[in-house]
Amino acid sequence: MRKFNLIFIAVVSMVLVSSLAAKVFEDAALSYIQQEIRYTQNKLTFSIRRMRIRFCGSLADGKLYYRFEPAFEKERSAFHLKFAYADIKYLAPYFTLRVGKFCAPSNLEVYWTWPPNQLNVWINPITRKIWEVGDLFDYGIQGAGTFKLGEEAKLTYIVAALNGKGSSPGVNPDKKIDICGRVNIVPIKGLQIGGWLQLVNAYDVRAADSIDERTLYGIDLWYRGYGLDIRGGYDMGDAGSYGIITTKGDTGNYSGFYIMGGYTFETPVEAMGIGTVKIQPIINYSSYAPDVDNISAATVITPGVNFYIGENLKVMINYRMISDPDGAYFASEDNVFEMRTQVMFK
Repeated sequence: MRKFNLIFIAVVSMVLVSSLAAKVFEDAALSYIQQEIRYTQNKLTFSIRRMRIRFCGSLADGKLYYRFEPAFEKERSAFHLKFAYADIKYLAPYFTLRVGKFCAPSNLEVYWTWPPNQLNVWINPITRKIWEVGDLFDYGIQGAGTFKLGEEAKLTYIVAALNGKGSSPGVNPDKKIDICGRVNIVPIKGLQIGGWLQLVNAYDVRAADSIDERTLYGIDLWYRGYGLDIRGGYDMGDAGSYGIITTKGDTGNYSGFYIMGGYTFETPVEAMGIGTVKIQPIINYSSYAPDVDNISAATVITPGVNFYIGENLKVMINYRMISDPDGAYFASEDNVFEMRTQVMFK
């Protein structure tokens, strides 16, 4: 596995260096910064939630593509590498090979729309459980492709083999990999239906042979049209023997769902000379239910509104109402007011 990771680094480095003679960082404009204000328990906090700078480009007439994206995020308190991969597209659209560090295939909320295209500020508990017990950003290889099923319909598949949760570049103590996959079908224009699966071999010294086997999976849908943006999903998981699923430290199985929607309408207002204001009222409802005796499901209801000012500025205002009497996910039931500003650099 150590040799495998050295190959990843070599391929990504080669593509980055060779691209300097082709199209140098042609899409570096896709960078953004997010700031948040949060009020709960009579406490007001301000933070830089995340900042990312994306460098990407192509060569060989678009057959080779790269993405290199360092990031600062509040949880890490330091710059780290979020993406670093190369795409080989000689067989596209039916097959594209990806090598490097990327996001593991998972549910709609975290894989397809997060973070700049979120409807609400805070990711739902059932989705957050993916990066707590499953695989999120990792080094590996991936195959993906798209097939047309008609004039509008299409089928997309994504399959990835990853270094493994708990491992690091060049180090894989349990010698196991994670297998993650996702399938999307677009039956009609604007509607995407998907399913995903993660077979995770988490490295944990407490487990037999240091391997804690976990299985996560789910289904979801996403509709966009006529000003509407509707998203929903139902996820399930077996967090193994050591993946924590409650605030009390329980392990085992869990399930949950989310459904959210928004309607966008454009106003005639010009803001600060940077563009027209669009307003998007949203509502989000989610549930997270560990399969543990005497622990009921945690639910979150989040009404809010998003303001799109021009193409590069987004302001999100949410009020998160939490019900979790038994500590399924939250340490308290205090409601939360949240506001996020997001600035894109193009």
